[in-house]
Amino acid sequence: MAASQAKLSLGASFKMGSAAVEELDSIGGPAIKAGTPNVTNMDSPSGWAEFIAGIIDAGSITLSGNWIGSTNQKALVTAVGAAASAMHICLPGSQPSAGHWDFNGIVDGFSMDMKHDKQISFSASVKITGIAAFSVS
Repeated sequence: MAASQAKLSLGASFKMGSAAVEELDSIGGPAIKAGTPNVTNMDSPSGWAEFIAGIIDAGSITLSGNWIGSTNQKALVTAVGAAASAMHICLPGSQPSAGHWDFNGIVDGFSMDMKHDKQISFSASVKITGIAAFSVS
């Protein structure tokens, strides 16, 4: 049996424009999904449902990390509800072929969590608008 070629996510980054958001411990998404409108009609063959390819939704990105109050982290807070801007997820790896996602996104959520015996943490969500392009360069 061949050895696994799985990649560790340590070193992945999320950028708003060219500025990386620091101290992230999780980046989730995108979760791309195509709509499938039901077009079943009285003439559909043998009573089988029929569908067509519909609109593609790139979904959302979720972020979480340690709050350090950096300029780039504060930019997430001030961006909630603002116009879409260019964002990027860079996959980890020493080779450029690791890949990256490029998309426009709207920060649609932000929250902080403070417990007496833990670090201050934050989470944010970004709704992707338009195409989420994956490329290897």
